[in-house]
Amino acid sequence: MDAAVKVAADVHVGTPPGPLSDWVMRKVHFHGFAGLPTARGVSVKSPEFSCFGHQWLVVLYPGGGRLEGSKEGHVSVYLHNQSPESIQACYKIILKHPTDQAQRIYLADQLKTFGAERSGKESWGNSNFANRETLLTYLNNGTLTLEIHLRTNKQVDPASFVPSNPCSGNLLKGFNDEEMSDVAFEVGGEVESAANRRKRGKTITTRFHAFHAILRLNAPSLADMCRPGDEAAVPI
Repeated sequence: MDAAVKVAADVHVGTPPGPLSDWVMRKVHFHGFAGLPTARGVSVKSPEFSCFGHQWLVVLYPGGGRLEGSKEGHVSVYLHNQSPESIQACYKIILKHPTDQAQRIYLADQLKTFGAERSGKESWGNSNFANRETLLTYLNNGTLTLEIHLRTNKQVDPASFVPSNPCSGNLLKGFNDEEMSDVAFEVGGEVESAANRRKRGKTITTRFHAFHAILRLNAPSLADMCRPGDEAAVPI
């Protein structure tokens, strides 16, 4: 029979991914979409916006991109990370019909790594997001509105290794040790009678020993009643 194994805390290299956050949505409006350049490979960029501590922007190719596989007459759209640090995130790009919200063009992807700005790996999207003629039917007063949805891993600090501290245990072991202590107190002895204060009674005396320095830090009122090395016990 195998001996029981005591399992210690795990050791982490780097920061482990936490649970996914809630979705955060930003709307990006491309006004006057029909009048945007339709030459292939010509892009229109949105202003930057902030989410999860990173800067982002949406890049639209109204006439289609130049990447291999980009179809003629299709609009390309990409989400860019504009920050100097990479980030892992899930994203969705949604275009809803202005009169029928259930009718939509939808792009979604699982957890992706958006590389740092200018790394060549800072963007994700689709070179064939939708046919341009179809998008023209989704305009609201000439505006193309894209919903950008993002979620990422919550940051969770790994359990750090904290060595055990024997201080408290050692203090308890030393408490009331006559050889190690430098002060003593006596509790009990002669007390006044509760029924008649003129009479006094005898009680059992209890002596305990302590360290003056520890009393100074934790029970200063007791420390004020004695001095280190006093031979006589202090009555309480």
